Amino acid sequence: MESRNWIFLNCGLANIVFKYIGSNIEFKNKILRVRGFPRDKPNIDIPKTTEIYKYINDKISPFFQNDEIVDMQVVNITTQFLIDLDSKLPNDCKLSIKTSESNAILMPNIFNFYTGLDHSDFHTLKLTKHFIFHIAPQGNIIFEFKPKWLYTPPDHHVYCRNCALIIQRGEDHIACNLNLLSQEGIKDWCKKIMKSLAKINDPEINYLSLPKLFEKTLNNNLNAFKTLYKLQNVSDDYDIHSEIRGLESKEDADEDLLLSMTIKDVSIFVILNTQNDTGILKIIDLDKKSNTKAMKWKKQELELSEIYDKKFDHVPKCL
Repeated sequence: MESRNWIFLNCGLANIVFKYIGSNIEFKNKILRVRGFPRDKPNIDIPKTTEIYKYINDKISPFFQNDEIVDMQVVNITTQFLIDLDSKLPNDCKLSIKTSESNAILMPNIFNFYTGLDHSDFHTLKLTKHFIFHIAPQGNIIFEFKPKWLYTPPDHHVYCRNCALIIQRGEDHIACNLNLLSQEGIKDWCKKIMKSLAKINDPEINYLSLPKLFEKTLNNNLNAFKTLYKLQNVSDDYDIHSEIRGLESKEDADEDLLLSMTIKDVSIFVILNTQNDTGILKIIDLDKKSNTKAMKWKKQELELSEIYDKKFDHVPKCL
């Protein structure tokens, strides 16, 4: 693996992603994800790539039966390779590469691998920070979103955690993600997303065929949403609100809670082609959450407690 064939793509909170531009068929339309650390915290302890991969394979992947989890492969890398990649990071990337690592994760580039197009062929329509469409020629559309909390809220709550947070932040509300847990709910959810998209006149979008394909693809993956629900809620009477409010320190965040919070932050890509009437769903961002965030979760939960039971005219009641 030669560093000259990899170019910087993006930088997250703990990972840095590079895109392959060489001619090796093994890496074509693939990205390489390497571990990073905040430049101002060089001694911070972060999980290794192999630990992340094992967690996903042991705790998450076995519950999905239809290849919804994006394919991942652990590859060996050298220190010099990582040093070379680190030199390619832009100044606005807040991470440095953990050059002591000996592994990275190789995975498909969502925009290239499943469409045959380049990332640059797409343009982005952002309905909100939570609902994003990527549009390309020939009927190619990728919808990106985070379903976040999929659970059964307490009976006295007017709003679920997702909608309460949107209200608190003063963001635009389009649809409640709890609707993703049933066929009728998906129909309503898709209708609201499409209604919002229809306000944008984009010549690359087939506004007649997209709504039907969008709904069909999500309904075909209803079991994926139900699996996310199952992983977030370890039992029928699991009360995530009480679990978080009861935290006194990061040590109180047990493995069930960490898994639940991990699944609450996955990203979903719905990859559609209106010309071919095809659609698939892929799930990414499955890194285990750290218990160091436990008290932040509690602080946010307490702040939202005054919103859950109120009614706001601009946001309909959740299920």
